[in-house]
Amino acid sequence: MRLLWFVDLDYPTRFHHGGLLRVFNLSQNLLTSGHQVWLAVQVLRGGAQECTLFLTERRNAGVFTEFSILVGPPPSDLRQFLRRSGMVRAGRQHAVAGALDLANKNGFDVCLVTNRRFLFLLDHADHLPPIAVDWCDSRVLQLQRQISYLAAKRRCASLPDILKQLLYNWREERRYGRRSAWNFAVSPVDLSCINRVRGRPDRMTLLPNGVAPRQFLPLAKEPYRLIFSGNMDFPPNYESALWFIDEVFPRVLEAAPEARLVIAGANPIEELRRRSSARIQVLGYVENMEEELARSALYVAPLISGSGFRNKVTEALVQGTFVVGTTLAGEFLDDDLRPLLLSADTPATLAQKIVWGLQHPDEVRSAVCVLSTKILDRYSWPSQSLKLESVLQELIEEPERDLGGRR
Repeated sequence: MRLLWFVDLDYPTRFHHGGLLRVFNLSQNLLTSGHQVWLAVQVLRGGAQECTLFLTERRNAGVFTEFSILVGPPPSDLRQFLRRSGMVRAGRQHAVAGALDLANKNGFDVCLVTNRRFLFLLDHADHLPPIAVDWCDSRVLQLQRQISYLAAKRRCASLPDILKQLLYNWREERRYGRRSAWNFAVSPVDLSCINRVRGRPDRMTLLPNGVAPRQFLPLAKEPYRLIFSGNMDFPPNYESALWFIDEVFPRVLEAAPEARLVIAGANPIEELRRRSSARIQVLGYVENMEEELARSALYVAPLISGSGFRNKVTEALVQGTFVVGTTLAGEFLDDDLRPLLLSADTPATLAQKIVWGLQHPDEVRSAVCVLSTKILDRYSWPSQSLKLESVLQELIEEPERDLGGRR
């Protein structure tokens, strides 16, 4: 199989971005199975030269077969589309020409789109191999939850813009979710939402992220050290961090004054940086996230919005750090695994469970051993790669299947 995979690269976050982690691990396992994977990459942030060197290193390490950096269309949010539709059309025409040229010159068997700016390629599906879409998480679900959070906080200034984004993404997930040869989603809740938007349950597969086996780090736990991680310019992450700092952490300090909170992740917004104090450390980007996780007594996952596969949760567990969070933080896990986490949704109850975890390290250690073993057994990159491979092979072997009139 020769796969052409359209992806975006958020260079400053690199391996701390769940989407890129997904692409690289699935691609490497496909190569191990004898397939070829060519990445068509659009660079979101970071210099082209840095990104080229980064991708060259990954290619030489056997992560994918080859890559091309494509110039994608301009951001196509609803406002810009209405105001500058000529620019959008020109950008799309250029991107279509580049994608068609790349596909026709290299004889690909199937295409996979993760970069949403290239979804419009489905409008040209007659000139390309079968196109599947890896939605990862549903932006409709993410935006619905963000609206609920902001409305509850009575922070209404940004709601009109977010409602426009919601409308645009609803139309996008419905239109292209119906036109694609197949669809993938990263968690059960995202799959359910995309299917509701599409209005049909067919041609959809749950494809969770995997977990890499733990590389043992001989680091002692630092008592009373709490950590939360993620890209901190992503609204579900920084909104959750701010909520935790304002509503939960003061309650933790009342019962456990020794507690310290570490916020680790690229691009923290200024509002979050201003919360730094003697007890709160905002690190920004860290090179070795595994070490930061392994040193911590507990991982807090105070997620109040967002969706998708919570890589931060599984990565903490495989580093031997137990997780205490909201129910949203564990919703992506299988039904039998969710109860093994400590979860609560009110500030007072969440603080109580965190304090209990800090004060009972032996019981926490026992619990995390059980849960991390189950996580590693249940979610592995090779098993997820086999799911992806199976669907893509089927699309190649049955190119004339009924795809809603598109092929």
